[in-house]
Amino acid sequence: MKEIYKFVNGIVHVFSNVSELFNNICNLFAFDITFKIMLSSILVLAMVNGLLRYF
Repeated sequence: MKEIYKFVNGIVHVFSNVSELFNNICNLFAFDITFKIMLSSILVLAMVNGLLRYF
C-alpha cells in the first residue's frame, strides 16, 4: 500500500511540474486553447495508460 501511495505521490508531483512547464510554454508562445486541450488530453491519456500498466 505504501508503495502505491509513493507512486501516486510521485506522479502527482511530476504532473504538477509538467503542467507548470506547459503553462510557461503556452504563455511564452500564447498558444490557442484548442492546442492546450489537445496537449492536456494527450498527457492525461499517457498518465492513465501508465497507471493501468502499473496495476
